[in-house]
Amino acid sequence: MADEKHAAVKDASSSPESPASLHRGSLQVDHNLASEADAAVLASMGYKQELKRNFTMIEVFGIAFAIMGLLPSIASTLSYSLAAGPVGLVWGWFLASMFIFIVGLAMADLGSAMPTSGGLYYWTHYFSSEKWRNPLSFLVGYSNTLGLVGGLCSIDYGFSLMFLSVIVISRDGEWSPTNGQIYGVFAATVATHGVIASVAAKVMGKLQTVFVVMNFILIFATIIALPIGTGSNRNDASFIFTKVDNLTTWPAGWAHMLAWLSPIWTIGAFDSCVHMSEEAANATKAVPYGILMSIGSCWLFGWICCIVIAACMNPDPETLLGSAYGQPMAQIYYDALGKNGALGMMSLLMIVQYLMGVSILVAASRQSWAFSRDGALPFSGYFRVISKRFGYIPLRTTIACAVLAAVLGLLCLIAPAAAAALFSLAVAGNNVAWGVPIFARVVWGQHKFTPGPFYTGKLSVPIAWTAVTFLTFGILLCMFPVGGPNPTAQTMNYTCVINSAVWGGAILYYALDARKWFKGPVVTVDVTQLSAEQEEVLRTQQGLQLEGEHRKSSVSNTTGLISSWFVADLDIPRADAKAKHIIQAIGSSSLDKGKQFAAKYIKHSKHEPKIYGTYDEVYADPDVDCVYIGSPHGLHKRDLLAAINAGKNVLCEKAFTINAKEAEEVFAAAKAKGVYVHEAMWLRHRPMVADLRQMLYGEKVIGEVFRASSDFQNYFDMAKLDNSSRMKNLDLGAGSLLDIGIYPLTWLLLTLDPDLPAKPEEPKILAAQDFKDGVEVTTSAILHFKKSGRQGVLLSTTERGNGGDKVVATIDGTDGFVEVWGGAPSHPKSFVVYPKWQKGGEKPEGKKYDYEQKWQGFVYEADNTALDIAAGKKESEIMPWAETVRVMQIMDEIRRQGGTVYPHDK
Repeated sequence: MADEKHAAVKDASSSPESPASLHRGSLQVDHNLASEADAAVLASMGYKQELKRNFTMIEVFGIAFAIMGLLPSIASTLSYSLAAGPVGLVWGWFLASMFIFIVGLAMADLGSAMPTSGGLYYWTHYFSSEKWRNPLSFLVGYSNTLGLVGGLCSIDYGFSLMFLSVIVISRDGEWSPTNGQIYGVFAATVATHGVIASVAAKVMGKLQTVFVVMNFILIFATIIALPIGTGSNRNDASFIFTKVDNLTTWPAGWAHMLAWLSPIWTIGAFDSCVHMSEEAANATKAVPYGILMSIGSCWLFGWICCIVIAACMNPDPETLLGSAYGQPMAQIYYDALGKNGALGMMSLLMIVQYLMGVSILVAASRQSWAFSRDGALPFSGYFRVISKRFGYIPLRTTIACAVLAAVLGLLCLIAPAAAAALFSLAVAGNNVAWGVPIFARVVWGQHKFTPGPFYTGKLSVPIAWTAVTFLTFGILLCMFPVGGPNPTAQTMNYTCVINSAVWGGAILYYALDARKWFKGPVVTVDVTQLSAEQEEVLRTQQGLQLEGEHRKSSVSNTTGLISSWFVADLDIPRADAKAKHIIQAIGSSSLDKGKQFAAKYIKHSKHEPKIYGTYDEVYADPDVDCVYIGSPHGLHKRDLLAAINAGKNVLCEKAFTINAKEAEEVFAAAKAKGVYVHEAMWLRHRPMVADLRQMLYGEKVIGEVFRASSDFQNYFDMAKLDNSSRMKNLDLGAGSLLDIGIYPLTWLLLTLDPDLPAKPEEPKILAAQDFKDGVEVTTSAILHFKKSGRQGVLLSTTERGNGGDKVVATIDGTDGFVEVWGGAPSHPKSFVVYPKWQKGGEKPEGKKYDYEQKWQGFVYEADNTALDIAAGKKESEIMPWAETVRVMQIMDEIRRQGGTVYPHDK
């Protein structure tokens, strides 16, 4: 019969449509998140696609241009430019922008070649020498993270001053805010930005277009309204282009250099294109386009704005700097447009400045998330989680960046000079982050550089050296006191203090601790989906390691066993292993049995496990990271609680407990102890299942799924079994449902409920059971998912069995059907996808996807458990606690209807 079935099957092993896990080099892509091309580029750098690519090329440009917020930024930094007079304002902008564009060219080369959210520290690690790659990557990551958060601080501080200046204008200069009031507005602004960046994430790309339009409305309103309002009182060309002032005590030449701080700070957000690259479609082109278009637009339109401001300003810059309204730009608007006009323009300016904060928080959160993905930030396991509910965004790092900005903003309470350090924190921090990878590329890694679609060609190296020189100059520039030498405490530039603390702290943290575990970016993509050559490049040329390797919580997972089920797969040597598994201890009812167990099952490992005569000794072993429990169902709660109370992480066989109440008790204990607990439902971890679910619901290969069924038959001669057997003893959970029926149930849940485990749909249940000598031997149940209209049938029996491969599950859709083949529902080997079977016709030809393996299949849940523990997680994302409880509740209801009652239920 099996041969008949397979006669209508086309082998898909060489088909480009084969699922990802079938062969090395075949990448599994969630098309709801990204295209295959974008996901492949990211995978070549070692990362799996986790964010949703919903930013178009113009929207990538938009986020950088929105953060730059041209006119609000000019207004916020006008005091730097005016101190050198119109020449500092106009020519300072033009010349600095030219050099910034050169920096953009150098970064565009890198962004096109390797677009990833953590690009700056990733490139540093990739191009640096083996000696320097880890410490420099660590430093750049922290400098970039703090620089972006500093940018948020400076934007929101500037907004606070604008907001309060509107109040000052409305009161005709008769009121001035205190530092506490400034901070209050600042903190409220940061908080609202955190909310917007979180809840509006699904439309954030579209919002960037709105933000760009708002910017241009303000730009054109200003360059039209100011000249009209000023009328014949405009300054002449000689004043605009040649008038030099020096309101500092520095030499005039250096005062002009300090005027460059305005464009350096304003056009300092182009790296946001890099941080958004994992959310950008066609990232290899979108990133360089966004970088260069945003810089170029600000260069041109910023210069025009500066010329207009110079033409319409009071000829005495000192009067503007001492304005009662707290902002030179507010005074310029007031002089040209009057009170109402100034209020209108400042209000528009304020709105655009506010929008800048939203965009930079988004960019900062992506850099922070990328850095936590690579394990470099404190509590990385917590912060690297992606929120699917809010649109596949790093929600936790978004909130964390907002909180950190609120803390840094406390500088507002000290003095204006301390608050001004927020501006320079962004400049100095980002200049280091931009300069180091460019430097590393031309010094150590030029031979490793492979250009992307955008490339500056033979000019690339000269451009890079020019960029490094300018960035170094920018770092030194932002450290100088703006007013002149010999500053007081009130006029001191605190940038050198703050940035020294940031850089020194990062270096000290690395030297004392991080050097032991930080090895640079990690490989999060499934290496079995890469070619052997790609994996070798990641491990050698790029110096990367698998996720969790060499981290504080080492992925070399030591396991204590109290069952034989798991041992063979832990012992087998695997080239594709995601973790190093060490069988550390074996617990048995006697030492002799334990030794026999080890001799029988452990064939390959060179590590000799400890043998214990009791389970409690395994739980007490300090060298055991995780305990595997495979005892009968009725003993799971006892063994789980014992291991948990000993502080051990636990992987426990299915069915997790006898009933849902026991499962809830176990998880409550695990939560109280802070340990990892995971139900070992190996079916959920198999690559085959992930591929099938992707094909069913991502690609809809059989249309809309409406029905599924699965049948598990495993014969036991109940009359010959001892009453103490786990198949007859109710105290141990005897019966077909908990032992084998859970597999057909799992097939129904996996194939009928696309949103599990995050948002499972609760089915209605109709069930029946038959018994022999008081023990359930056959279960049948129908699950109806009313909301989706899907239904499924599960069958399990110990009264019949059949050997050989067979159909163990079927899934029906509106355009076809799938047959899953294997020895049993617990051991699937392949599935066949068929088109719709036409009425009266022969069975159509299908495509077979073969997953047969040498080992049993425990390896996937073993690897995932080890990686979870290494990442500091307390439950599995594949089989979270709530899903285990849900499965137990469904089986409780089946037993209630069928009549099975265990002593534990009473």
